[in-house]
Amino acid sequence: MKKIFLSAVIALALCSYGYAQDDEEYEEEEAPAQVEKKAPAYEEEEEEEEAAPAPKKAEKKKAEKKKSSGEHGFFGIGVGIDENAAVNLGRMDGAPMIGSYSYINPKLRITDEIMLGILFGLTHAGATTTKVGSEETTGEDDFTPLLFGVQFDYFLTTPLLPTSIGADFIYMSAGEVAQQSASAIVFDVLFSAHAEITKNLIITGKVGLGFQYLMTEDNSGAVKKETSNFDFGTKAGISLSWFVM
Repeated sequence: MKKIFLSAVIALALCSYGYAQDDEEYEEEEAPAQVEKKAPAYEEEEEEEEAAPAPKKAEKKKAEKKKSSGEHGFFGIGVGIDENAAVNLGRMDGAPMIGSYSYINPKLRITDEIMLGILFGLTHAGATTTKVGSEETTGEDDFTPLLFGVQFDYFLTTPLLPTSIGADFIYMSAGEVAQQSASAIVFDVLFSAHAEITKNLIITGKVGLGFQYLMTEDNSGAVKKETSNFDFGTKAGISLSWFVM
């Protein structure tokens, strides 16, 4: 009876030991499977975190490119000359005439589309000196042309060169020669093309129509004589401007 009891106890002990070993082997086999399942999720999160900055860089480059393409100088100063086909600058029968003129042109580029400017010109024509033998005489034909005006340009969207359409409103005085004077009010409508020679240095060519109301006054006689006439014609000009960022 004792032998049977001991045999039963030993059999139960061996069964329990075998079952425990099976559980340990099952846990050892199951653990790697769980690690393998979790590992890819961790790696995917790392890849997503590493890949996330790439779109930000692309967006940053795109923004920088867009900003650089829209950059322009805010304040500029230019010099130029305009040729009016209606009349020519010079003296005619002793009186000053108005036609071609040169100017300086401070300007403000207030937006990508709009530019405003001021036109200012000043010239002095000296008196004529005549020398006959040892005798020298100085005439009274000196005069000082003066120009002042405002300028407006609206920039257009064009594929090649920047272009604009604009208008000038100008007052010009040719001064007085031998009690004869001339002045004019000028209105121009111009189409301009702008090319950048170097950074911030712009050359501008323009063509269009010029309208001029010319007034003259003659006080050389006993009776004051005043005349006026309206002229218009084609107009062309060129200017060079430097912009400050």
